[in-house]
Amino acid sequence: MRPIRVLTILALAGALALGFAGGARACDLNVRESGFLNNAGGPYMSRPYLLWLFCEKIDDDFKEYGKELFKVVSEDLEGLNVSFDVIEEEKVKPEDRTTLAGMKIDLKELPVSVLARVYVEEFQVLANVKKRISGEELKALVTSPKKAELKTHLSDNNNYCVFVVVPGADKAASDAAMKTVKEAIAEHHKYQPSQKMPIVTVDRKDKKEEVFIKELNIKEKDTAPVVAMIFGKARMLVPTFQDKEITKDNILGQIAFLNHNASDCGADPVDIPNSTVDLLMDWSHKLDEKVILAIAKSGVVPDLDVSWWTDAEIDPDTGEVVYPKKEEERRAANDPFTPAPEEPTVFEPVLAKEPESAKEQEPEAPEEPEIEMAEVQPGETVSRVAPPRKEPEMRATGEMPEVLADSKPVTDPDKGSVVPVWLMAVPAVAGLLAIILVAGWLMIRKKEEV
Repeated sequence: MRPIRVLTILALAGALALGFAGGARACDLNVRESGFLNNAGGPYMSRPYLLWLFCEKIDDDFKEYGKELFKVVSEDLEGLNVSFDVIEEEKVKPEDRTTLAGMKIDLKELPVSVLARVYVEEFQVLANVKKRISGEELKALVTSPKKAELKTHLSDNNNYCVFVVVPGADKAASDAAMKTVKEAIAEHHKYQPSQKMPIVTVDRKDKKEEVFIKELNIKEKDTAPVVAMIFGKARMLVPTFQDKEITKDNILGQIAFLNHNASDCGADPVDIPNSTVDLLMDWSHKLDEKVILAIAKSGVVPDLDVSWWTDAEIDPDTGEVVYPKKEEERRAANDPFTPAPEEPTVFEPVLAKEPESAKEQEPEAPEEPEIEMAEVQPGETVSRVAPPRKEPEMRATGEMPEVLADSKPVTDPDKGSVVPVWLMAVPAVAGLLAIILVAGWLMIRKKEEV
């Protein structure tokens, strides 16, 4: 047999083994870790929120405004999961006007700026500003003191998750809810003492937290205490618990859910997209590096290699991200996630004018573009596709969602994932055996030919 054929077969067998090994690494992720990582070992990409900018006409003045707004977002709100859409009023179709009217968006007085998201398979308006929203106004909407506190806790890998408690009108019920959360955390620490879980308390009457309260899906008429669990890059488990749903068993079920396997290739996988909603958060690339490097150093995900997307390191003294060379050079060489174009590109598809020559050559009037209201489908993300579970269905009985109801506390404090180590090693061993068998078969064939 020719040497080239032997080498080809061995290369294919080796690739098969590496593929199995890579699949085993993807099996290492539990739900909590998947809030920071995708299966390739890079950053998880949060679902985008929508910023609709309605105007009479996209003129030069509006273009300058758009560039200034995008500049504020890119410089002061790096990593903010918001998608921009500039819409001229005359191009809004009648059926879309009906949809907007149902969302209480009035286009009679322009400009109008709307911040919205897809939640429980419906558009949910978080802010409706009847003017051009400025960069500072947008910052005030999407950030707040409590969100800053939440981000600080989430970006510390020593914290497994964060509980957000919103007291209700009844002080006794609110105190009972807080006590229940603390008791559930203490119960879990009997099994996993290393998994710290800070608590953030938010006043629903605080105007600075108005958008945050809406993100937690708390309506203005709601008066009962609410408990929400946040993990990863501000991913919230749904449904949140209200009033009598706030029990120790329900909270322990949510904690156990975070320890479940997040990949279909492992034992007892769970359906993450049907259980989480991403919150609005300016999560920078540097925070991605800080947390993921800490996860890699902890060893909870065996053989996690992040060198393909960052060359940063963690300073052992300060715990902060440091770079072995200038950040500009690092981004140019190793950062595919944060391009730095000369001009803001997010507005270009909408703001670009059609050449006059093209209009003259076109015999028929161009078809009016529709509002891309279905551009972000329910639950659609870079790495997740299923829509969130319908909350009314989950609340119908007042019981835990099925995926959480079957959860049991993880009793092994040394495991970051519920996938056994021996199970993760099976694919790699199988691949190596395949190489040995192929090599042996080739040697026998060669002797027979001789």
